[in-house]
Amino acid sequence: MPQYLSPGVYVEYVPPASLPIAGVATSIAGFIGVVADDVTMPPRPGQFYFQFPSQFQLDQNGNPNLNAQGQPDSLLDSESNPIPVLVKNKEGKPAFSEDDEGNPVPLVDENDIPFVLVKDDEGNPALVKDGSYVLVEEDGKPKPVLYDVADAGEPILITSWEEFKTKFGDFQEGNKILAHAVYGFFFNGGTRCHVLRVAPSQEDPPVPPLNNPSDELEKFEPVDEITIVAVPGAISQAQHTAIIAHCANMGDRVAILDGVQTEEPGSVSGIRPVGRSQQASYAAIYYPWIKVFDPVSEAPDIIPPSGHIAGIYARNDATRGVFKAPANEVIVNALDVSRPISKAQQDGLNPEGINVIRSFKGTIKVWGGRTMADDANADFRYISTRRYFNYLVESINDGTQFAVFEPNDLGLWQRIKRTVGDFLLNEWRSGALFGETPDKAFFVKCDAETNPKEVRELGQVVTLIGVAIVKPAEFVIFRIQQTAGE
Repeated sequence: MPQYLSPGVYVEYVPPASLPIAGVATSIAGFIGVVADDVTMPPRPGQFYFQFPSQFQLDQNGNPNLNAQGQPDSLLDSESNPIPVLVKNKEGKPAFSEDDEGNPVPLVDENDIPFVLVKDDEGNPALVKDGSYVLVEEDGKPKPVLYDVADAGEPILITSWEEFKTKFGDFQEGNKILAHAVYGFFFNGGTRCHVLRVAPSQEDPPVPPLNNPSDELEKFEPVDEITIVAVPGAISQAQHTAIIAHCANMGDRVAILDGVQTEEPGSVSGIRPVGRSQQASYAAIYYPWIKVFDPVSEAPDIIPPSGHIAGIYARNDATRGVFKAPANEVIVNALDVSRPISKAQQDGLNPEGINVIRSFKGTIKVWGGRTMADDANADFRYISTRRYFNYLVESINDGTQFAVFEPNDLGLWQRIKRTVGDFLLNEWRSGALFGETPDKAFFVKCDAETNPKEVRELGQVVTLIGVAIVKPAEFVIFRIQQTAGE
């Protein structure tokens, strides 16, 4: 207690007993995919791009031309003689390599195409030729090499497509599925994702990687902010089972699964190798695959949709809210679907929890918003309900940590009720909860009835919360009748 020694008015800051609950992030994805060891990396930040003219020019006296800055437009050898190689960087200034004494040393390949010695982020010597990387051998000859991609083994936070390229390479055969997925994620509204690279199998004969991604998924467990999990292109029963189990066990994330592309629309078990269940309420599956432009082949290519769908989840959360179903949404960057699905065909897929991607006059849309929950778990039939419930649980959990080890009395009960009630009131105002008034939309009960003596003796404080989550209008029905005019 402070001491007051003289008469007067004293104003002191009193910290609040509890802070308002802030909603947790809902659209941070975790991707797992294969990236080959020999993927060529794009130029990294801080390095240079160079242009290599094919002709060297001297002035009429045989001396090197000077540019506007008075610098030679050519390289000089150790005796200051011009060398028939002209190298400029992107600012138009001469670029050259240096020896240990700092003297310019030209480097050319077998076709007299110049290289320029620079250093990478780790300070290692590197040569840049049209954006690719080479190292110098001991005899001074250039030797093409490939930069190592990010190590396999730990998830890496990625916040932009450009950042993904610096760690895992651009669109190439060795990383095509993962690259398209992450590109689609950011292009459709995603902002943050964690990427776990899996190296190709080195066994002989080669074994397809990610037959069972359980070990890789386990590495996502410490990353608490992940709320969406996708393994683009994973379509086997073992893969789907492992992804669903991971999300159900964690309880704070959902899986976006790719349906089996080669199956016909009438084959439910073929498209969805894992049946509906309570655990599968943490997963949503999408079919068919989509067509996008592939820079490698310079033609349309068919890819799994899970990365693009994850981006739609993020875009929907930002513009409408996690309580709104991520359906009737346009897939940006999709040229077409791999196979057209009619309404009659979707009639057999939608009740089975298979979300169909359809083309409406050339516009590619997600036309389904269900989980793979079975009929016994119909409360979580819709992916928006599951994701919003996860959001509520995680937000309340994080926002009520202040209560741990507090005296378990009426004062604590009132603080919990006030904190949770204020949070749910804001959710009701945002349109996430159904009810004309807050009393009809939610309730929070924490009193002597929920906390009798025997409960308090166990060191527990129990709060009962009820919420009426809005459900999507999946079937919009208009009944029209004809009436006789007067």
